[in-house]
Amino acid sequence: MESKLYEDSARQVALQSELAKVGSDLRLVKGDPNDKGDYRALIANGRRASNLLAERASECIAREDAEGAERVMEAQATLGSYLNRWERVAEDQKQVQQVNADLARQAGFAPPAGSMNETYSGGGSHDKVRALTKGEKFATAGQDVGYGFGDFIKAAVCGTNRGDIRAALSEGSDSAGGFSVPEVLLNQIIDSMRARQIAVRAGAMTVPLTSDNVRMLKIASDPKPSWRAENALVQESDPTFSAVTFEPKSLAVLVKCSRELLEDSTNINEALTLAFAGSMAEALDRAVMFGSGTNNEPLGLINQGIPEITMGDNGGEIVGYQRILDLLETFQSNDNWDAPSAMVMHPRTWRAIEGLTNSEGDPMRAPESVYIIPKHISTNMPIDEKQGSATNASSILIGDWSKLLIGIRSQMRVEILRETFGDRLQYGFIAHLRADAQVMHQRSFARLAGIVPKAATTAKAK
Repeated sequence: MESKLYEDSARQVALQSELAKVGSDLRLVKGDPNDKGDYRALIANGRRASNLLAERASECIAREDAEGAERVMEAQATLGSYLNRWERVAEDQKQVQQVNADLARQAGFAPPAGSMNETYSGGGSHDKVRALTKGEKFATAGQDVGYGFGDFIKAAVCGTNRGDIRAALSEGSDSAGGFSVPEVLLNQIIDSMRARQIAVRAGAMTVPLTSDNVRMLKIASDPKPSWRAENALVQESDPTFSAVTFEPKSLAVLVKCSRELLEDSTNINEALTLAFAGSMAEALDRAVMFGSGTNNEPLGLINQGIPEITMGDNGGEIVGYQRILDLLETFQSNDNWDAPSAMVMHPRTWRAIEGLTNSEGDPMRAPESVYIIPKHISTNMPIDEKQGSATNASSILIGDWSKLLIGIRSQMRVEILRETFGDRLQYGFIAHLRADAQVMHQRSFARLAGIVPKAATTAKAK
């Protein structure tokens, strides 16, 4: 249940008194959702005041002033109640209903020129957020704070003389010992993650989520036009659009590092960014394509009702291009006029296709329609899928990958485990961010399931 200490007038007075003692100019407000003030600045100022109160409490304890320490800690609890309220109000102010610009154009609403991938809120509002293509970045060109993610993490453990990093740690800290990663650094990590995701390389779009519940339009069914006589009524068709809702799930990773490495490494920024971004990218990529939608995992592409054909009831080997052509036919039969933007498969499947030969043992050339499709190889494609009696099957996914949207929440927390690995002078860092995935049009994809390895390939692997 939410703590509403901020509603207690006696606590308000006590808090204001303690804030004056530490020289804070924080002005308290009730946090009315109708208030259009700058809550982000208020929250930052409140966090700085919380740190000042924590320092004063430590001073009281050091001089054995138990009553003074208790008053300060009560004031800090009241301030924490304010901060929780302000953060929720700030989220409410930012939340918008978002509509994909491409779909809006199809519905007859043209966005301004030069905003091809912008999404728009409903209700006549012109709030927008960009849906980023694989070539675009979260990080803004020229945006640099002068330090990296590794510098930030190192300073959280070892301290620093740099005022800018200390300020970032102060503003982003909480009572549990965690830190919010500054937005500029987070954008760099997200870009590093996206560069490693096969779904993004294939063309999936990335949507920065500004709240915990973002709605967008999707194509529910293809419209069915009809011929009509002059002055005759236009026949009704099924609804063309429905809504999808991004509800970001938590993705976490634990990274361990010795104090010596933190203090002495010259490439700390690159190393820690790769460690966090690489592991998260792999997990997110797998969930985006194959997530079950259960156990706090996003619902992946293959489980969102995309068209599917198989290699047979119990799976089958790739012995030619026939089933791949059948997969293309399935894709094209759903009114996809352009070729798929990419084909994604496991290295084992790629090897089977590349190793195809004709009756004379010469390499078998792929049909032009297959040859022109960009192919992306990923070990995130499972090779232990079930297809009838087969338990070692895999899949090929094709589609217009721009219709797959990966929503990433623009917040990331890092928590430091100082005691768990302390006997080895190691620190543990738990980083977590939230993400979700949605398909804007299921019929823009197709799957060939049940691909099993050749017996000779299996024997060779052993």
